[in-house]
Amino acid sequence: MIDEFVKTMKANLYERATSPLAGAFIISWCVWNYQIIIYLISYESPQDKINFIQTCLSFKTSFLFPLLTATFFIFVYPYPARVAYWFWRKQKKAMRDIRQKIEEEELLTPAESRDIKRKIYALESEYDAEIKRKDDEIKDLKILLSEQKKKIEEELLAKVGDAIKTGAKEAEQMNKEKVGDRKEDERKVEGQTFKV
Repeated sequence: MIDEFVKTMKANLYERATSPLAGAFIISWCVWNYQIIIYLISYESPQDKINFIQTCLSFKTSFLFPLLTATFFIFVYPYPARVAYWFWRKQKKAMRDIRQKIEEEELLTPAESRDIKRKIYALESEYDAEIKRKDDEIKDLKILLSEQKKKIEEELLAKVGDAIKTGAKEAEQMNKEKVGDRKEDERKVEGQTFKV
C-alpha cells in the first residue's frame, strides 16, 4: 500500500515537472528573483539571508511576473520562433541551391576527368570479373546438380529393379506352391474311388 502511494506521488511529481508550464514558471521565477538566488549562495549568515528574502519577496516578483512571463513564453513566443525558423530554413535552402548551381557549372580538369574514367574502367572490370565468377559458379552447380540427379535416378532404378526381382521370386515361389498343391490334389483324386 505504501509502495503504491509512493509510485503515485512519483508519477504526479514527474508529470508536473515535465509540464511546459511548470518548467517555464521555474525558469521565469529564477530570472525574476535572481538576487535571492545569488544571496542564498553567498557566505552571509542564515539570519541575514532570511531577512533579505523577506524584504525582496512580494506577490508580484514571486508569483505574478513569473506567471505572466511563463505564459508569454508558452503562448506567444512560438509564433515569432516559427517565423524565424521558416526564414532560417529558407535562407539555408537558397544557399544550397546557389552552391549546387555553381558546382554544376564548374568544369572538370583533364586530370579529374582521367581519374573518373580510370575509376569507371576499374569498376567495369571488377563487375565483369564478378559476373564471370558467378557464371562459372552457376555452371559448376548445374553440373553438380545433374550428377546428383543421375545418382538418385540410378539408386532409384536399382531399388525398383531389386523390388521387381524380389516380387518375381515371390510370385514364382507362390506359383510353384500352387502347382505342387494341384498335383497333390490330383493324386489324391486319382487314388480315391467315387461311389455313386
